[in-house]
Amino acid sequence: MRISISINELKILCQLLLDKAEKIGFKEIEFDVDNYWFVSSDEREVFNENYPTLSVGSITDDIQSLKKILDKTNPSTPVDFDRLANVLIALGEKISRSDKVY
Repeated sequence: MRISISINELKILCQLLLDKAEKIGFKEIEFDVDNYWFVSSDEREVFNENYPTLSVGSITDDIQSLKKILDKTNPSTPVDFDRLANVLIALGEKISRSDKVY
């Protein structure tokens, strides 16, 4: 199965979701859980009888690395999509656990 989404559609979706999060009171997000389980990109799409190897990721490391792109200390790389995705997943979990209606 093949499916596609345009970069413009992704931009719009990110903007809509983040605008809604901001509207319900999430102006700046503090994460109280740092570590998470992570499946490396080379194993993420391999489905066989073996389970993928889990690694431990860090939201702190992800955010610090992403902020280095913002302040132009580091150039962006494809790995930054993983970092951003991890932060967005953590944000979604934080919103889901909150008492705010999304």
